[in-house]
Amino acid sequence: MVVAAYNVRDLAEKRARDLAKRWKAFQVEVVEAPSEKVRLLVVIGKNLSQDQADALRRRAVSSGMPRDTYIKRISVDAG
Repeated sequence: MVVAAYNVRDLAEKRARDLAKRWKAFQVEVVEAPSEKVRLLVVIGKNLSQDQADALRRRAVSSGMPRDTYIKRISVDAG
């Protein structure tokens, strides 16, 4: 689930730290995006079914996370 997107690692990591500090119930992390437009994504939740992702998004937004938080299936190299 994508909470924010950045092209600069420092900004992505700062946003992730700020979100993690404010919303301790969510595991916030930065992952590299397989996209040409955006390189880094701040995400919550990984390896979720569609139902789990929908529920997590509703819970996150109702907890005050950004309303434009969205679900996106991405493939990230373990590498």
